[in-house]
Amino acid sequence: MKIKTKVRLISALMGFALTLGFLIFQLLEFDFGLEPDRISYGQSYLLKPISVYGGSSYKAAKAQSVGRFKLPSNTVIHSKIYAPPNKGYYCVSEVLVNGKVSHYLSIQYDRCI
Repeated sequence: MKIKTKVRLISALMGFALTLGFLIFQLLEFDFGLEPDRISYGQSYLLKPISVYGGSSYKAAKAQSVGRFKLPSNTVIHSKIYAPPNKGYYCVSEVLVNGKVSHYLSIQYDRCI
């Protein structure tokens, strides 16, 4: 191939790559109206567990304890336990995703009061 043909081919490929990159960038900048979920804590309860199950996993680092608790409304819930109990009571908090209760988890006793 002649050098002139090689230069034209390379410049055409570079132009195509730049155009494609610009189009992808513009597509990523386009707003599809999607919003990230709003995650917050709801009401916290100081509860005594009905039972606590030790978590098991093939990797010990991923083992997570789970407890069963009874809310004041007599609803039995399951909660992952991330904090130690204080005199046998756990601080269980609601996790709200977009304003609705998604799940429950235990938090530090200091944050419950």
